[in-house]
Amino acid sequence: MHIQIDRKDFLEGIQIVQRAAAGSTTLPILTGIYLSAREGQLEMRATDNDIGIEYSLPVQIREEGEVVLPAKYLAEIVRRFKPGEINLQVAEDTCTAILESGRSSFQLLGFPPANYPEKPFLEGEGSWQVEQSLLKEMIRQTAFAASQDNMRPILTGVLMFFTGEDLEVVATDSHRLAFYRTALPLETGEEAKMLIPRRTMEELARIIQDGEDDPVTIQMAGGQVSFSTQRVRLISRLIEGKFIDYRQVLPAGYKTRVRLDTTEFLAAVERAAILTQDRANSLRVEVEADLIKLFANTPEVGKVEEEIQAEVNGENTSISFNSRYLIEALRTIEEPEIYFDITGSVSPGIIRPVGEGKDYLHLIMPVTTRAVP
Repeated sequence: MHIQIDRKDFLEGIQIVQRAAAGSTTLPILTGIYLSAREGQLEMRATDNDIGIEYSLPVQIREEGEVVLPAKYLAEIVRRFKPGEINLQVAEDTCTAILESGRSSFQLLGFPPANYPEKPFLEGEGSWQVEQSLLKEMIRQTAFAASQDNMRPILTGVLMFFTGEDLEVVATDSHRLAFYRTALPLETGEEAKMLIPRRTMEELARIIQDGEDDPVTIQMAGGQVSFSTQRVRLISRLIEGKFIDYRQVLPAGYKTRVRLDTTEFLAAVERAAILTQDRANSLRVEVEADLIKLFANTPEVGKVEEEIQAEVNGENTSISFNSRYLIEALRTIEEPEIYFDITGSVSPGIIRPVGEGKDYLHLIMPVTTRAVP
């Protein structure tokens, strides 16, 4: 194998696929990046057997071939090279790579490519397309709400539900729930549900780009899902099991609706959260005419009170929420105003953007009630 490649392009590909390489494993080869030079293209792959990432780009090939090189050292070497062209040669009988740029030269010991996992192929069950910037937005608004507790694996996933006309993305850790729905072209694909690990969705959001014209193509088959753009493909296992019936959790109406400035409300909650030191990060919210008050009290430290002018419709009410859940939901919202809907002191609160065109919401359970089933 012998190729010439621009440092910037090579580093971009390495940094993308490296995220799927295993950090530590009983199979050392999985800590590496598979490189294959064929027909004017360099294909790079990495996997930890849970997710895999592939990246391809055009290169100058003097001799075709393949090798697996340790991801950590390959990334550091290429990062330290000066801008310009890199010359990469591999002695395939010893799997030793020579990387040269300017006056710098490295020898890097690799692994036999024949021992690397084969490239998976997904065929048959369905295919859908979603605009890159839209999919990234949907992940940003939902994935954070998935659980990180492996005791309930179902809740560590993010549900993607293609209804035939819409796409719904949902995540919950049983104390909060994030929901986003968008209309898709009728030719997008058939109805399907897939429960995707939170980590996969977060890695996907890092890979896909804002403002790109080409969509993400989503395919599902054999308990796996793939997300593909022109250069990148991410493959992940799916989580087995039945997701909660989230439609039963979403309130049909509200008794109190508060219209708030998003930035002002977030800043007030962040200040009040300084003194929410109990296990539940409990923050009391009181709604009165044209006013919302926030209270937190830690006896051994102190207490805080915040007041915010607001447009209030409905009953006065008092309810407590986990301040961290409020903050994490508010930080995802880009719209200047939100509705904060409350249906009672023992019912969940709903945060949703004001305005047309964005159909998403964040549901947060009060700290004094049972969790989402």
